[in-house]
Amino acid sequence: MTLGPDEEFRAPAGAGDATVRSGKPLFLDELEGQAEDASVRVVGEVTDVDIEVPSCEISHRGHSLEVHLGLVPEHRLRGLKPGALFLFIGELGRERNKWRLDARIAKNVGGMDISLYERAVTQLRAFEDTIGVEVARLQNELSDEEDDEQAPPLG
Repeated sequence: MTLGPDEEFRAPAGAGDATVRSGKPLFLDELEGQAEDASVRVVGEVTDVDIEVPSCEISHRGHSLEVHLGLVPEHRLRGLKPGALFLFIGELGRERNKWRLDARIAKNVGGMDISLYERAVTQLRAFEDTIGVEVARLQNELSDEEDDEQAPPLG
């Protein structure tokens, strides 16, 4: 892209914005125990679409979730129909004591191998757990070294 002499580069909305969250991968059967306003990434088969609201319902593993689509650009909703496989990123909320997702990103992922996706998410979580344990261990080591340096000499 070449800018003219009177044009100035402007980053797309949300680019570099530290408040935009990527969404923790979550399966629909894991909703309970999540915090409201948690940023999540969910995948499911569209079971119902309401163009008026706009919203849809997705299901996966026998669980379902209502997804509000008001923040999603219309061109991202192509192919949104019952039976389509979609990935949504947004924030969780409660409505009439049921979970809902206020989606800001939607992607038609038809053709994706859902079992492979599930395995990838499971492996990602295992890796994150391993890294978390290792970081905690290193922080403890550093803390112990600092305590040793500050302790008065014996004798």
